[in-house]
Amino acid sequence: TEAPYKNRYPDYLLDLFNSSAKHHAIVRGKADYIYGNGFRVDSENLDTIGLAKLEAFLKHPNTDETLDQIMSKCVLDLEIYNGFALEIISNRTNEKIAAIHHAEFKQYRKSKEGDLYYYSADWSKNRPEIEVIPAFDANNPNGKQLLYFKSYHPQSDAYPLPGYLGCIPYIEVDKRIANYQLNEIANGFSAGTLVNFFNGEPNEEQKKELERKFKSRTTGDENAGKILLNFNDSKEQGAEILSMNGNDLVDRHNILEKTTQQNIFTGHRV
Repeated sequence: TEAPYKNRYPDYLLDLFNSSAKHHAIVRGKADYIYGNGFRVDSENLDTIGLAKLEAFLKHPNTDETLDQIMSKCVLDLEIYNGFALEIISNRTNEKIAAIHHAEFKQYRKSKEGDLYYYSADWSKNRPEIEVIPAFDANNPNGKQLLYFKSYHPQSDAYPLPGYLGCIPYIEVDKRIANYQLNEIANGFSAGTLVNFFNGEPNEEQKKELERKFKSRTTGDENAGKILLNFNDSKEQGAEILSMNGNDLVDRHNILEKTTQQNIFTGHRV
């Protein structure tokens, strides 16, 4: 990943999820299938009190979410990061669990020993504000603890690697194809175009004025067309427009689009 994502690999994965339409749709679809219809209560062998307690827990594992909502978020985290996290809150006497909250997986870092986790709202800062949270211990509940789950990968000890790891370069390509097409529309003129003028070479002020007028009439809504103007002293015609992308640009684009889609599908085992 690039330098802006140093120590922020989960943020990079989230950016891919947000930026690639194909990847986003596949991840969402897989998460929906895994989540299904949510939790259902099997009332067999439960008395009235036990059933009431279970249903209350399903509706209110904390004051803001249902257990179905928590699971839906965890499943999406699992598909994006190959891991998820839960904040486990004990009651005042530390005798039992009082609440369970979904935790933003990308905001946590793990200690070398694995017994502590570090939370920060923004890991991109040079000196981020950090909260230390102990790992969840079912035999010793104490205040707020973090249950951190990651899927196994032979090359990763501390943090998970996504299941679609092999197709990340093609997810990047899909993201860049969309940006390229957006810029083409915004620019309104091919970025690989050279316009030759054969009416002599004007001074610098005249060049800038001609370029401004040319772009204002030939480029799109952002007036930021990537056009090269070249001034020459001789040739019979007044101007010449040359494409620097080659004549097979459309064919290359279609092949790239199909290859990208196939590799993203393969990487997701679709």
